[in-house]
Formats: sequence, C-alpha cells, structure tokens
Amino acid sequence: MNKYNIIILLLVIIQKCLCQCNYLNPLNPTQNFDMISLKLNKSLGYKVSALTTGNLNSFIIFNLCNETTDLCNIGFSNLTACQSFASLSTINPLSIPKSESHSFLENGLIIKYSIDVVPTPTNNCSAAIEPNKRVTFLNFNCNKSVDNLKIINGSENSRCSYQVNLETKLVCKSCPINCTQLLHSINCNETSWKCNCDSQTYGDYCNQSKIYISSVDSTTTDGGTTFLNGYFGNTISGRLNITIGSLQCNNITVYNTSTISCNIEKGEGVKPVTLIDRDLICTGTFQYISIKQPCLNDCFSIKNGICDDRTGVCACNQNFTGYDCGTLIQNEIPKTVSIINNWTGVTTMKNEKTNYLIGIHSLVEFDFSNSIVNEFFFNRSWNSVDTLQNNDGNTITTFSQVITQVNCTIEYSIEEIANQKSYSFAGVDFNLLPGSIKLKISIKGYKFSGILNTLQLRVLSSSHDNTSTTVNDDCNFEKVDINAKGLQNDQQLLNYITISKDSKKLSARFINKVISDGKTNAILNSIVSQETDSIIVGLNLPHCVEECIIDPDFSVLVSSQYKSCSVDQGKAKWFLPVVIAVPTFGLSLIAMGSYIYYKRNHVKFTIMWNVKLKSMLNTNNK
Repeated sequence: MNKYNIIILLLVIIQKCLCQCNYLNPLNPTQNFDMISLKLNKSLGYKVSALTTGNLNSFIIFNLCNETTDLCNIGFSNLTACQSFASLSTINPLSIPKSESHSFLENGLIIKYSIDVVPTPTNNCSAAIEPNKRVTFLNFNCNKSVDNLKIINGSENSRCSYQVNLETKLVCKSCPINCTQLLHSINCNETSWKCNCDSQTYGDYCNQSKIYISSVDSTTTDGGTTFLNGYFGNTISGRLNITIGSLQCNNITVYNTSTISCNIEKGEGVKPVTLIDRDLICTGTFQYISIKQPCLNDCFSIKNGICDDRTGVCACNQNFTGYDCGTLIQNEIPKTVSIINNWTGVTTMKNEKTNYLIGIHSLVEFDFSNSIVNEFFFNRSWNSVDTLQNNDGNTITTFSQVITQVNCTIEYSIEEIANQKSYSFAGVDFNLLPGSIKLKISIKGYKFSGILNTLQLRVLSSSHDNTSTTVNDDCNFEKVDINAKGLQNDQQLLNYITISKDSKKLSARFINKVISDGKTNAILNSIVSQETDSIIVGLNLPHCVEECIIDPDFSVLVSSQYKSCSVDQGKAKWFLPVVIAVPTFGLSLIAMGSYIYYKRNHVKFTIMWNVKLKSMLNTNNK
C-alpha cells in the first residue's frame, strides 16, 4: 500500500470517528463537509428570530453535531433544538439527538430536524405538511469568507415547519483529499475539484510522473561535463540526485525544464543513468568514448586497410573490401541482385543458391519490469508505398504505417545505392559501396503506457537455398557459423555480427548510437538469444517522445576462398533464420548487397517465412 492509499484510509477512519458531524456525499466526493468546529458547548446554543404564524415573537434555538443545548432544556431535557418565545416560558421541542437527517444542495447542505407532536389544544400540528410533526430545516450555504457560522434569518414557513438560513465556508466544495498534504500538489482546482499538480506529475493524487530522459551526452574516458536531455519540470527540488553506473554525478546544474548538466569522473564503456528527484525516478544510458577507437579485426593488416581511430572505421585499400577490409576483391565472383516486395516490405538478398530475407516483424512495448505491455505486428500490407529516384541516381522505396492504438506513425525506406556514397550517422562517417542498400525506419509519436516504458522493434532475417536456380554451388558448402563476439563490446562505437555459409558472409554493423528526439545518445547492444541457426539482438534505447532513429547496416560478401563449381552436384539442404530484435523508437538499417524475390516463388517464400517465424517465436517464448 503506497502513502497515498494510506492517506485515503486515514481519512475514511477519521470520517467514521466524526460521523455525527461529518457529511459525505456518496454521489459527489467534492462535498465532504466536516462541521465539528460548529458544535457549541451544551450550555450554549445558536438563536435566531423566527416570525411565527401567530402574533408572538419567537426564536429558533439549536445546536449542531447532535449536541444538546441547555437553552432548550427548560422544563425539558435532551433537546438539540427548540422553538421558544420571548419570555422563554413556552418551549416547543424541535429535535433530540440523532433525530436529524440531511441532504445536499448544489453549493451547500440542508440538515433536517424533526420531532413527533401529540396534538393538544395549544400544541396542534395535525394540519402540518408532515402531520403531527414539527420540522426544522437548517439551510447551510457556501460562503468562503465566513470561517465559522453566520445566521442570516429564520421563519415559520407553514404550520409547524421552520427554516433557518445560514452561511459558512465549511459547506463549500473541495477536492476529495487535502491537496496540500500531497508531495507534488499545489492546491485544489476549484473548477475541476482535483488537485493542481506541480510540473513533474499528473493524476488525481499527483503521483504519476512526467519526467524522463531522452538522451545523455557522451564524454571521453577522462570524464567531464555531460548533459541530460528530456523533460524534468520546473519544480525540481534541492534533493536532485544523478548517478552514472556506480559513480555520483556532481555539480548538478539545472538550465531549464529539458536540460540538466553534471560532472562525471573518468571511466569506460556504456553505463546506466539514474535520476532521482524526491520520489520520482527516470533512467537513461551514457557512454564513455575512447579517445582512440579500435577497428574490427584491426583491418587485418596495413596492406588491407588503415584504421581511422577517431571512428573505428576501416578505410580499405584498392583490392580489399568489407567492414574489416578482410575480403579480397575478385573479378569473377557471383553477383547479388535485389528486389523489394511492396506488399510485405520484405527484401531478399540472393547470391547463387544463398538467399537472405530481411523484414520488420513487430513493435513491442516493455514496462519498467521488462514485461510486455503491447505488441503490434507488421505481417500485413503497408498503408502506402512510394518509389522515386534521388539526385544521386539511387532508387528509394518508402513505406508507411499508422498504429492507431498508440497514435504512432512508422516510416520505412529502402535506398538502393548505385554509386559509392559517403554517409554519416550520429557523428560517425563511413562509405556505402555500389550495390549496397540503406534501410531506414523511423517511429514517431509513440504514446507510451508508462513514463518508464521502452520499445523493441523486431526485425527478421532468414537465409535459405534458392531452389529455383540451376547454378551449382555445392563445392563451396560450409556449415552455418554465427559470430556475435563483436556485438557486446561497449567500449566501441561500432558493433558487429557475421553469419557465414558456403563461402558467403552476411555482416551486420551496429552503430552504438541513437538519435533520440534530435539528440545523439548511446545505446547498449545485447544478445537476447542465440541458437545454431538464429540470433536475436537487442538494442536498448532511451525514452523517445518525438522520434528515435538508429542505424545498423548489412552487407553480403563473397569470400576469397570462393570456387566456381563446374558440375551440379545437387542442392544443399539448409535453412538459416536470423532475427534481429531492435528496441527502438526509430530504426535505420543499411543492407549492403542486394535483394531478390521471384514472383513464381512468392507463395513458397511467404509460407517458409511464416512457418519459420512461428516456430522461432514459440521456441523463444518458452
């Protein structure tokens, strides 16, 4: 039970304790009136002149909260209200303890006193609206300037029926809970009758957080000043605390609602960031950048290429290619062709008998405990498809789709690179070679179910034999080999995965950065699961509100050990699925190589894709 529920429980207990003078409207919780302060000592009583139906001047005398008044107990006992005349020689009882009832006005309260009357020649109420009863109505009206009780007037409206008009602030509407008792409440909103929350929270009890971190600037391994971006409100307390990994971030400076800086000591790698302000918490990711970035496999040797230690990207010499410059460029190697399926958004990379398929499977939202909150599948037609050619001579195919449940727009584009192109993402520069394909996925405006929730975009890739070809490739047969050692190095800007088969290699390069709401932020890659022929990779992203984009890329290269097979020795039987799960608000993928999808095999490929996908998901969820 949290402290807000405890406060509510205490109020309920108090209401029970003060039930004789506490009036709660079950239909309107803003009308919870505690009038205990109006109860007088029984030696006293409220007195108001009431014009009667006769000629004698009379008074209504009463007390509240079922307390008796001695002013009525002249010849009587145990009266809480009475009608008296000027001489006090005549008393007509109006109420005894616990005989009252009440009802609520739009802006006040009516307490009704009543008592049975036995008809006599001098005390006859048989002709009253309620026969043989004396009835008194105390009409309490809201007046915020009256701290206690102000008596306006009294009258006998009809035979044995009296009315007293009163004013007090105690019957003015208010929020169901004392807003000033809440940590993040300012006051009670007298229009909505809910607590006005500070800039960091929302909700009836101001206990729902609005603060989040969308990005954290990197420093070198020497440490220094880092900037946290997101939303932090304008009511940050003096107890603000920021940790990066196990280190305290000191000298905290709040610039505005969206920017905070602090100084961090030296370190290395990718670290979690935790910001705590009073009872509110938000998280992010920070990365120490090595002053010199290592390249994949050190670019093999100086004859293969040179490492750019600013970015960790190999610059290959003339006769070599690949992320690590480890592939010798040959004149007679099988080429890769490409085509895009406009219905599913799936692409196929084909080289002789080897096919690789890549497509978007689903978008998953996780809560703070890493439980699935929502999952949206993309195994249906994209809403719109557009193809154009840009000034570079490259063909760009663009897909879009709207997830109406979370008001989210997904844009997915594939650019086929015709000529070598320089490319930059999140401050990292590299080249795209002719024949490469750049995929970009952007997820905009996703409405999270919780402020600490994150997303995971699941991207599927599979590889299988091209059964329609007559090309013999059996002399290059090799078992599937998945190498993910380069994925989990959090001290590099670039992470790698390779999947080798039949003298061909599918390489995936992940830039360890994300563009979150327009700013660069580190991400932490991880292997979700790995089997003999499959792998799931997770990229854990910050809480993006407007848009997030990440940028891995793929290439298919033919090994220098490739041989041209002269005799058709039959078709190898193997199937390689690769699932790349990318937790993201937006994603950009670069696939170097090509895709092909033969119309005559469309049904076969689709069945294989769906069957294998279902099998993999069932296995992974066990």
